Amino acid sequence: MKISISGIRGIYGVDFFPKDVLKFCDGFSKLIKNGKCVIGRDTRTTGEMIEKLVSATLLERGIDVHNLGIAPTPLVFRKAKEIGAGIIITSSHNPLEWNGLKFIINGRGITLDELEIVRNGKNLIRPTIGKEFISESNYISDAVNIIGKLKKTQQVIVDIGGGA
Repeated sequence: MKISISGIRGIYGVDFFPKDVLKFCDGFSKLIKNGKCVIGRDTRTTGEMIEKLVSATLLERGIDVHNLGIAPTPLVFRKAKEIGAGIIITSSHNPLEWNGLKFIINGRGITLDELEIVRNGKNLIRPTIGKEFISESNYISDAVNIIGKLKKTQQVIVDIGGGA
């Protein structure tokens, strides 16, 4: 398993297990100050299972979870900046059997000090059970507005590479 400010990554079921998801999300919950966290995932086969573990851990810690489902990383960062915290379930450019967690606070990745809390912090505070929301984003309409109207000679091409 790789642990860095870029995230926690490993081969799910080999060196990255459900207990790791629970531990790191528990530690991350200590960093969430406003009680809200957005989660999103890529298209890896283990993503849905990890998403349920992430959501359950945060809800149990009293965090309201805004679930975007399958979503590109920039969309999760954008929504996390809006509500304060986020977790992306992805292993970025690693092979498909890998998966992981990328943590976001206030629209940015975590620092080394915050990584130590995620890695070692146990959140013993359980104020109430959080609520889960299926969230939407205006990311696409905002992108259209930013790009503007295309001239007849212009095209937009999107290469998602099998991702979200």
